[in-house]
Amino acid sequence: YYAGLRIGEACGLAWQDVNLEEQCLTIRRSIRYDGSRHKNIIGPTKRKKVRIVDFGDTLAEILRNAQKEQLKNRMQYGELYHKNYYREVKDKNRVYYEFY
Repeated sequence: YYAGLRIGEACGLAWQDVNLEEQCLTIRRSIRYDGSRHKNIIGPTKRKKVRIVDFGDTLAEILRNAQKEQLKNRMQYGELYHKNYYREVKDKNRVYYEFY
């Protein structure tokens, strides 16, 4: 909503891509559906380039609240909490990521 990202780019964000002090996002990856494998995979962005996207105070506040909520959940669930929702898969000399 507040940064003009493609849906796959927004879904591919991780906290390491968020700079709350500078209020910018580093877009490194995108999630897309691979019909031949019938899987959602994480790969490079549409143009295969990393880019920086600035955002305003509204999104900064939303992200700060999300980060606090995530920390609360991490403390509550302990070792059951998973930081990532995807895993690396090696298939025929190709590495991709799939959801679990």
